[in-house]
Amino acid sequence: ANGLSFGAVLLALLFIRIPTHADSSRVDAASQGVQASLDYLRHSWQASTVLLLTATASIFGVANYQTLMPAIARDTLGIAEQDARYGFLFSAIGVGSLVAVYVVGFNARAGRRGINILAGAVGLGSALLLLSQVRAYQLALFVFFVIGLSAVCQLATANSLTQTLAPPGLRARAVSLHMLAMAGLQPFGALLAGTIGQHFGTAASLAAGGTMILLVTGVLAVRRRGVYQLQ
Repeated sequence: ANGLSFGAVLLALLFIRIPTHADSSRVDAASQGVQASLDYLRHSWQASTVLLLTATASIFGVANYQTLMPAIARDTLGIAEQDARYGFLFSAIGVGSLVAVYVVGFNARAGRRGINILAGAVGLGSALLLLSQVRAYQLALFVFFVIGLSAVCQLATANSLTQTLAPPGLRARAVSLHMLAMAGLQPFGALLAGTIGQHFGTAASLAAGGTMILLVTGVLAVRRRGVYQLQ
């Protein structure tokens, strides 16, 4: 009886007329939208800088420590996943993220979002470098707190800047690009972190990720000094 209940749905599907040719106007509109987004990034150094910082943090930062968390706990700190202390590592990240909410809000009201996004990037890169050398559990808790604080400070500020910098007609596309950089690129970062970790060790992957974040942030801070004034 349950199988027969789908008969009406299947019968209705048979009567649906599907166009044999794609609507060229929709295809053209989609391609024009992509082109408009690329033109916007090319002509707005502010938007491209924020997007590049976001992609760097996602690939070399967030995806890095999230992928390697079990290996860090087991091989570096000697903690099993069933150990309560393993959960406290994630709690430290959560506490840092909660504190970051107040930091982001305060700096936004003070007009220091440019400084906030750079400070978050530097903090995340430095924390990953420190984490690659940490062997003590208590110090690891502090480092993960800094990671949560720095990552949210940077990424939340980047999200805010993305929406305020974009003109109204491009705001939805700008946010889509931000989400692509923040979440869509993380699988590539996870693959990279796992590959480096497998061949060279967990510490090498963390150190490489932290170094890349600091390098990209330093280059952008020097070449695009106006990022400090972003409000």
